[in-house]
Order: sequence, then structure tokens, then C-alpha cells
Amino acid sequence: MKEESGFNSSLEDVLKKPLDRSKIKTLEHGSKAEYITGYQVIEDANKTFGFGEWQAETVYNREISRQEVKIGKQQKDGYKVGYEAKVRINVKGVVREGTGAGSGTFKDLFDCIESAAKEAETDALKRAFRTFGNMFGLALYDKEKKQVGDVEIYDNQLAAAEIILSELESAFTECKTIDDVQTVWTKNVKDVVKVKQFDDLYTKLLTTKNNIKKRVSNAGS
Repeated sequence: MKEESGFNSSLEDVLKKPLDRSKIKTLEHGSKAEYITGYQVIEDANKTFGFGEWQAETVYNREISRQEVKIGKQQKDGYKVGYEAKVRINVKGVVREGTGAGSGTFKDLFDCIESAAKEAETDALKRAFRTFGNMFGLALYDKEKKQVGDVEIYDNQLAAAEIILSELESAFTECKTIDDVQTVWTKNVKDVVKVKQFDDLYTKLLTTKNNIKKRVSNAGS
């Protein structure tokens, strides 16, 4: 069954943007892993989809481990607790789920539980949202980080490519023969490459080119 949603082309264009490098945080201990915060994900969801246009439901948030441990240099008695959570989000009719984990290590057991439960729920929320694209953290799962960059530069490049597309389409409409079409393509190959950076624009350019070729071919037959 085809998934119904309230996503329009403008919203889809926003979701195709790269992950802004300035939003990435790095763990200072251990693996130096990169991540985006739960606050950032929620803020971007509100900006992208609109307040009240998405919902989050915690399917479960449960304890999966508990052990007594020694804490700090003084080796005081404490606890380490682990939680697992699943969060379901609904964005304009598109439903996604994510599973996350969290842990807490404190002297007080309640502090452990609170910390672990919050961390697990936030992690699950982020994992659910990442399915909506690079800007929600998907780009971090690519080892080469190809979709991590400067969003302002991306927007400028997209605007320039849209202008080039319009100019190329106009040039194609003036073609009278198949050779004319090929001449427009080869003479503007550098501009074509700029348009090719954006799949939707390049597809539109190819469609225009092929339609013009059919038109001039039919006119000459």
C-alpha cells in the first residue's frame, strides 16, 4: 500500500539538504563519536514540519540491566542502570520508529533510573527522526560524511543551479534540429555539471532535452 503523507515538493527539498556541520557535537571521551543533540532534533522538527504537525509516542521505556558498582576515586557504593526505549513518531501521516538505549551511574538508584530512562527515550527519538534524512543525522552514518556541509553554501549552489536550468531550458526551446539540441548540450557542459549536483533539477533538464528532441524529430519527419 502506498504511504500517504502531507509532504509537498518544498518540504521534500528541505529534507534533501545536507546536515549543517555547525550542529554536530563530538563526544570528548572514548570513541570521539559525532552526534546531534535531542534538543537540536526537536528544534529542527518544529522548524521543518511545523509546531503541532508531528507527534511522538513512547511505545515502551524499560529497564534492561541493573548492577551495584563502586563509584569515583573513593569507590563509594552505587548503581549502574540500563534502559531501552522505543519511540514512534508520526509526521504528516508518515510513521517511523526508533529504538534507543541509555544508562545512568550514580550513588542514588533513583538518579540512575531517571538518567537512563531519559537518555534511552531521547536516543530512540533521534533514531526515529534520522529516517527523514541527512539534516536529522542520517548523514553521520556515512563514513565519508558526503552529506555533511554548509547549508548556506548548499542553498546558494541550488539557487544558481535553478537559474542555469531555466536558461538551458530556454535555449532548448529555440532548437530547430537534433544537432541544435546537441550543440546546446555540449556548449554548456560546465553548466550541466552544476545542475547535475541536484537530482531533481537534472532529471527535469533531461526531460526537457528529450522532449525537445522528440518535437524536432517529429517536425522533420
